[in-house]
Amino acid sequence: MSGVPIRITNAGSFTNATFELHFDPALLHVTGVTNPTGGIATVDLTTPGDAVVQVAFTAPVNGANLELTRLIADVPAGATYGAKQLLDIRNIVIDAGAVAAHDDDGIQVVGFIGDDTFSATYTLLDVTRLQRVLVGLDRGFGEWPLIDPALIGDTSGNGILSASDATLLFREVSGIDQPQIPPLPGFTPAVPLGGPDPLVSLPRDVAATAGRDVTVPIALDTAAGLDSVQLRLAFDSDALELRNVRKGDLTADFDWLADRSVPGVLSVDMARLSALESGQGSLLELDFHVRDGVAAGSYRLDLQWASLNDGRLTLNPAPKAGIDVTDGSIQVQQRLTAPTAPREFLLAANAMQATTPSVARPVIDWSADARNTEIPSVRVSAQEPQRKWSLEFVDSLGKSADELNPNQRIKLKLPTVVSATKPLGSLKR
Repeated sequence: MSGVPIRITNAGSFTNATFELHFDPALLHVTGVTNPTGGIATVDLTTPGDAVVQVAFTAPVNGANLELTRLIADVPAGATYGAKQLLDIRNIVIDAGAVAAHDDDGIQVVGFIGDDTFSATYTLLDVTRLQRVLVGLDRGFGEWPLIDPALIGDTSGNGILSASDATLLFREVSGIDQPQIPPLPGFTPAVPLGGPDPLVSLPRDVAATAGRDVTVPIALDTAAGLDSVQLRLAFDSDALELRNVRKGDLTADFDWLADRSVPGVLSVDMARLSALESGQGSLLELDFHVRDGVAAGSYRLDLQWASLNDGRLTLNPAPKAGIDVTDGSIQVQQRLTAPTAPREFLLAANAMQATTPSVARPVIDWSADARNTEIPSVRVSAQEPQRKWSLEFVDSLGKSADELNPNQRIKLKLPTVVSATKPLGSLKR
């Protein structure tokens, strides 16, 4: 049920109650009240900022813990985001004063449930800040000073902070609608912000070749105090394929969500539990593949939007859709081909093959007459008479080794030790 509940506790039996609620009409627009179970409630809104409520029951009711009514109201569109006020209950009268009562005022905060970073939107940093409170690292939300963190972070609506609140908020940030968290309005309230002026940008003219991969970083020039990053990048998906998105050297330990569901668009949300003390470097490393057949030229990487610490680190200049100084580009070059040598250095294919000098190979002609004197002869030396090698070859055919060399069996054996007194002529053959 919608509306702000107004309850009575620790009271005995009664039938009628009247009270006034004072508020700032610039922050709250009251339109009515709801009837309680077994009774009727009315409200007088004649005086701006003052609601006079009367509740009457048809029979006595127990006021130990009873909802009297619900205040039906909305927040004006012009209300200052982050403003707060006291909802002041006055002049309580129960059964014409028969029952004594005192008030317990409420607090109104102009903000979105779960917007723990005071950014008027939902990001992963909201989840991180809530987790810090849940584990005791923080006692509240720094951007909401003097405000009970349960008023901002209680997404479940049970009045306390628990792990279920972080779970609900993470699902909402991830794009899974949670009925416990009201949808954001159709406009973004103005949020007073300030801080240093870091620069988020991409390099220009990164050289690449069609059919090859190229890596492009998204850089930050100063990271002092950084604890969250949100950005959106657009590129020509017909020419470039984003194959991988990696954390940069500054964001290696950040939690993150990356969305590539829309062709040619990358959206990233990153956050960490504690802020960086200093540094500079890359937020992301993007691995692109230049598609085959892409024409040579420059292809722009359009950094359309970026936010650091939910806007508390003011970007100057701020990225925007269209051409601006934060954009990068990939310069595609034609794929190189092998150089052509001058004609005077070109050789025919057969000229490049190794060649062997032509040498006449010996041929034995068995039909020729070996006695023919015209058959070439071989001379071993100038002093040796010329021999007909073919005649010798034919004559040796069919002869045994002994016939070819009669002296091969002649052996000369000498004793191992020869006495000096033995005459030389005594040596036996």
